[in-house]
Amino acid sequence: MNSSVNWNSFWSAITLMGLLGVVCLGIWGCTQPAPASSAPSQARLRALELRCVQLEKDYRIVAEIRDSAHREIAHLKEQLLGYRKIQEDLHLWRAKYQQLTNSMEQAQRELVARAREGEELREQVLQYTRERDQLADLLLLRTQERDDLHKQVARIQSERESLRKQLQMRMNEREILLARCDKLRKGLKALLENDSTEVVPPVAGGE
Repeated sequence: MNSSVNWNSFWSAITLMGLLGVVCLGIWGCTQPAPASSAPSQARLRALELRCVQLEKDYRIVAEIRDSAHREIAHLKEQLLGYRKIQEDLHLWRAKYQQLTNSMEQAQRELVARAREGEELREQVLQYTRERDQLADLLLLRTQERDDLHKQVARIQSERESLRKQLQMRMNEREILLARCDKLRKGLKALLENDSTEVVPPVAGGE
């Protein structure tokens, strides 16, 4: 399980580095000077550069959201471990509670069979009852804590799902911006090539 997580992290890091490289290459290509361009071409180059800068900012935002989601998941795992420990404690307390209940019932049967020892047995019954009530209160308290943990887990899972959706939305926006950036770059390149290959028509000799 840890090996799979490490490999996933490794490939995720490689993917992010590759995307960052593509963004850097796009920015580098956008900043290269053109041999000859008109004012609209310069404006388009500037707009493309601004779009690339915005894309880099969006990438940083997505990376921060991803890191935050990882921290939330780690926190959730720690809370789940605590919840399991509480469940184990609840099982032990239930066993003690059942044991004390059985002991109380046995003491009550002995009270009927041994009338002369009734007072002593009644004291034992009262003691068992007090201990049982204490354990019942403790069990109720732990049950409430478990319910609170359930609510916290549900809230954290909801927050994690929301973060996942935000991350997916940011990734989709990034892909759209990358596609638009690439399309604008190709269009600008084609426009510059057309401008550079344009031929001026010859002037007539009689005029």
